[in-house]
Amino acid sequence: MAKRSIGWGVALLAALGAGSGCTVVKPVVCTFTTPWQFVEAAVDSRELDDEDAVDDEAERLPTTCLCLAAPIVLPIRIVERMVTGCIGGLCTGLVSDLNVLVGNSERPTKNLAEAWRTNATTPSEAE
Repeated sequence: MAKRSIGWGVALLAALGAGSGCTVVKPVVCTFTTPWQFVEAAVDSRELDDEDAVDDEAERLPTTCLCLAAPIVLPIRIVERMVTGCIGGLCTGLVSDLNVLVGNSERPTKNLAEAWRTNATTPSEAE
């Protein structure tokens, strides 16, 4: 009897999860999109050729240091951003699925590739 009720519970969870699937899909998507979103934000936030971007000469890193550190730091940073995206996608994916179940979202896939945003409908969108 217990096996049968567990089976029905798993089937119910699978059916509810299939409605939007954010809890399963969003962490996988955000694992690969989050590192690129951080790179894009970093590039957009400053002009690379602008001499006034860093006022203090002491804050500028020499090119040699950057070239030597890049093969070590960049892969570590990318893996860290991938883990961050996966964890953020899992948390907000669960919340997004709850929003679908309670009817607070019209589009289940809204913000699917953004790790820290849910698919909740804001009051201004509801009007």
